[in-house]
Amino acid sequence: MQGEDSPTRAPVIQRNKRRYWKYLIICFLSTMFLYATFHASRTVWAYSHASIGEDPYFNDKRLGIFDMCFMLAYAFGLFYNGWLGDQSDLKNFLAVGGAMAIVSLSTFSILAMERVHSMVVGCVLWILNGFGQSRGAPGIMAILGNWINSSKRGLSLGIWNSCINLGNIMGGQIGRFIIDKEGLKWSYATIAVSMLMIISIMFMKCWLKPHPNDVGLSNSSRPTEERGLNPASRKSLDFQNKFDQYRQTTSEGEGPTEAKGIGFIQALRTPGLLKYAITYACIKASTYGLLFWLPNYLKTVMGFKGETANITACYEIGQFFGSIILGHC
Repeated sequence: MQGEDSPTRAPVIQRNKRRYWKYLIICFLSTMFLYATFHASRTVWAYSHASIGEDPYFNDKRLGIFDMCFMLAYAFGLFYNGWLGDQSDLKNFLAVGGAMAIVSLSTFSILAMERVHSMVVGCVLWILNGFGQSRGAPGIMAILGNWINSSKRGLSLGIWNSCINLGNIMGGQIGRFIIDKEGLKWSYATIAVSMLMIISIMFMKCWLKPHPNDVGLSNSSRPTEERGLNPASRKSLDFQNKFDQYRQTTSEGEGPTEAKGIGFIQALRTPGLLKYAITYACIKASTYGLLFWLPNYLKTVMGFKGETANITACYEIGQFFGSIILGHC
């Protein structure tokens, strides 16, 4: 009987590693493109605030209410969709969320273009938009968790997280080109981003594989490197291994792609979860405050026009490099 490291087995291991890296790159590109368009839709909306304000109906109070509807639906959706994602086909789960965002954003833009104003309809559309986009983070994190080795998760997610900043920059530049340079209505900018979201969903549906088992690869095909880990990383890796074993035992014979999710109370018991959640909430509070209102402030108060997108891009560039450097550390 041939051993684990026999010469005849070595080509099989190498071939599996090549296939693993191929599908991992596809996973990275498809999910980054999809999530970048999600953020581009938020940024182009924020960039449009000053132009929307030219319509007397869309005053700052109403725009603030729309933003609040989006964020409340997004917050609730993260709770619900985090649970639902564990029970669903992840590609369909993400595609439905993207479709909800596309329909709501496009409908709102077309209605505004035709001067059809209704506060109730507007709030419903932004609630639908926020709920649909809330499927992005839990669905994509579940997929990345299937593919990324625990010992390299910090650097990998740091690199992946840069798609948020790229999406914000992309949304700002689209708004700058269509609204400021071409002089078109803001609705064309939001519809243009909706078209990009459609393309990203099609790319994801055609190429993404949510789990290594979907292409005949097991988790053992993932390259591993546990030597040289610092104590915090090793503790995280040990917990991840125990968590994977727990999900496997509670799945009652189901495959890894169909493993049951843990409950809310069990999730709260995850080491460090609450302190990380509170920290992340503070970061997001400042980020979304700048995202939604800084472009409007620079335009209406400071008198900037085309430079607005470039100024806000500086903040995104800092986050872009910061996420990669800190992920590596």
